[in-house]
Amino acid sequence: MNYKVWYSTDLRQWFEDNAANQIPESEVDDVELMSVGINPALLNEDSLFLQLRATTVSEVDTEPALSTVWGSGNTMTLLFSEPMNASSAGNAGNYTVQQDGGGSLSVTDATLSSDGGSVTLTLGAPLGIATGYTVSVDGVTSGTGQALGSNVSQQFTTWDNDSAGVKVFILVGQSNMVGRGESERGNGDVNGAIGSLRYEVVNDNANYGQLVVDTGNPDTDNWVVRNDVNFWWNRADLGAGAAISKGGLNPEGFGSGPTTFGPEYGFGWTVGEHFDQPVLIIKTAWGGKDLVNNFRPPGAVAARGGVVGPYYLEMIEQVREVLNTLEVQFPEWNGLGYEIAGFGWHQGWNDSLSTFASNEYEANMVNFITDVRDVFGKPNLPVSIGTTGMIGSATSGNRLTVVNAQINVANPTLHPELGGNVFTVDTRPFARTDGQSPTNVSTHWRNNGESMWLIGKGMGYGMVNLLTP
Repeated sequence: MNYKVWYSTDLRQWFEDNAANQIPESEVDDVELMSVGINPALLNEDSLFLQLRATTVSEVDTEPALSTVWGSGNTMTLLFSEPMNASSAGNAGNYTVQQDGGGSLSVTDATLSSDGGSVTLTLGAPLGIATGYTVSVDGVTSGTGQALGSNVSQQFTTWDNDSAGVKVFILVGQSNMVGRGESERGNGDVNGAIGSLRYEVVNDNANYGQLVVDTGNPDTDNWVVRNDVNFWWNRADLGAGAAISKGGLNPEGFGSGPTTFGPEYGFGWTVGEHFDQPVLIIKTAWGGKDLVNNFRPPGAVAARGGVVGPYYLEMIEQVREVLNTLEVQFPEWNGLGYEIAGFGWHQGWNDSLSTFASNEYEANMVNFITDVRDVFGKPNLPVSIGTTGMIGSATSGNRLTVVNAQINVANPTLHPELGGNVFTVDTRPFARTDGQSPTNVSTHWRNNGESMWLIGKGMGYGMVNLLTP
């Protein structure tokens, strides 16, 4: 059997302790005795509950797999499902790279990451732009000696980088990136009441009037559907197939319900006003997901243990799915190239449920930004972050730790490795009271349409600021 340590502070949310170690001591009458060392940081929790979860031998012995591949310039990275054997994985002769419809590229070096989970190949010639490749792996084994298999291969297409094409922005997060801002429903379940976006259009026409077709009838007129800013989001959870929402940017149907929206609305409107080229917003967001496990990036795994988060991998695959079929997803853009122009992040509530996850958040966020830039072949990709500020000025404890971490990663003095190309908008001033909102659920910004618009607009402003020389 194999074992993993999981912990909880409230017996509701459980997290894997990535820093734990488990050592088998003995077996007495079919009972295994284990010596377990947990991360010392967990001892700072007010309440702490532990589970030792067993994994069956069949699960442990599952064949290793090639999870995903990406590359740019003269390098290609292969991410595996588990740590690989240093000798076989570090042998450049075990890899071949073939260009679709063309010749092969020589592999001059193979470097295994410190955690054994990925290999970086150095190529004899640079990869092309928006070009398909197939990488094949043979003779590579896992750290436990299991063969990856013979002639395992994976196809991928390098990203386009057409500055005159569609400007692509990737927005990622958990339920508040999904979005529960109400376009019509306000306080007291009254349409048009305070807390709805409609209320702002009617009562602050100077700042919100442009969102409806006829500013002379703001209380009843239709919302503008932008034809220069398109949106794509698969609202289904991991492994649940496809439930695609896409089309021209507007505040209805692109959030958690038919009349709700997320930060993509204010963000998309702001960057759409900035560019002459068309804009595409790709949202990859799922409720209840943390950075410490669900979105855990390879850099965090290499530095502090754990496994690469499944939603980190799904984020990459969904972006790849859209951009590889751009002309099918949006026929009006047939013949246009694209450029990945920026990345947005609004997440943090689930990490704030744990002192351990909160304390690790800043380091994880730095790794996340660095890894995302590597995946998309943009070492200086602009990143705009909206803090987890839904509690407003009363933010404290773990939540404040997460907010400060989100602010700190945008500080070039604290994190010069990020190149000064990260912007964080402090969203705490955007929180509204129960009496100003459709609901009293502070976790989701009380479903306040004004709050959600301001978060997106603030992130969009930050993005434009980063993109402006």
